[in-house]
Amino acid sequence: NTMWKPVLVLILSCSNSAFGYVASISKQSIRKQNVILAMNNFDLQPQPLSKDTKIPTRLIVGSILSIFGGSLKANAGFFSSQEQDQIDEICKFQKPIAELLDQLRPSNIPNAVGVYSNTQVLKGGKEDSDVVLSYMEVFIKPCQRLMEKVAANLKLPSEEDQKKIEVLPLLMKGHIAELTQAIQSMQAPAQEREVAEVQETLADFLKLAATKYVITPYVAPRPLSDAELFGPLGCEFWGKKRIEGSNACAWTESQ
Repeated sequence: NTMWKPVLVLILSCSNSAFGYVASISKQSIRKQNVILAMNNFDLQPQPLSKDTKIPTRLIVGSILSIFGGSLKANAGFFSSQEQDQIDEICKFQKPIAELLDQLRPSNIPNAVGVYSNTQVLKGGKEDSDVVLSYMEVFIKPCQRLMEKVAANLKLPSEEDQKKIEVLPLLMKGHIAELTQAIQSMQAPAQEREVAEVQETLADFLKLAATKYVITPYVAPRPLSDAELFGPLGCEFWGKKRIEGSNACAWTESQ
C-alpha cells in the first residue's frame, strides 16, 4: 500500500490541474458567448474575440438591460424613484382593504368539524363597527392621503389619464365620508357597499399608474378544497361529493 501512495498523489495532482484548466476555458467561453449575445441585441455581427479584446461600455450596459428585462418603466430592477416607492406603498393597502371586504361579506367556510356554512365575520353592531372603524383609520385614510400626495407628481404619458388619476384621491375622500356614516349607522350592508367603492377606486388608481409604473397586484389566497383540507378523510379523495350542510358523502350524478 505504501508504494502506491506516490502514484495516487501524482494522479490526483494531474486531475486537479486538468479540472482547473477546463473550468478556466469554460468561464472564458461563457464570457465570450455573453458578449456575442449582447452584440446580437444591437444587430452587430459577432467577431472572434481574443483575450486582449476590449468590450465597449455601451455593449456591457445593453447586456445588463437585456438580462434584467426589456421594460423601461420607473422601476427596472436597479433604478427606482420616489414616485415608484410611493406607488409600492399604495399597493400594500390592497391586502387589508380586501380582507375587510371579505369579513363584511358572507362566505362559505368550514367550521371546526368541517361543516360548511355561509358565515359573515362582521355583521354590524357596535363591536363589529369598531373593527371597520379601525381599518378605516389605520389603512383607508393613510391610503387616501398617500394617493393625494403622489397623484400630481406621477406625470403619466397620457394627459387624460393624468387628469383622471388626480381626481381619484378626492373621490376616495368622499367614500371615506360615506363609510364614516355607515359605521355610525352600525349597518354591515352599508359598510360593505362603501368599502367595495374604496377598493374599486384604489384599483382604478393603480390601473392608471400602471401605464408608467410597476404595480404589484394583490392576489387573494385560494380557499382549500375538501381534498386538500381533509385528505383521505374528505369525500373528494374517494371520488364522492360532500352533502351540503353535513359531513356525509354521496356519489356524484355521473356515478
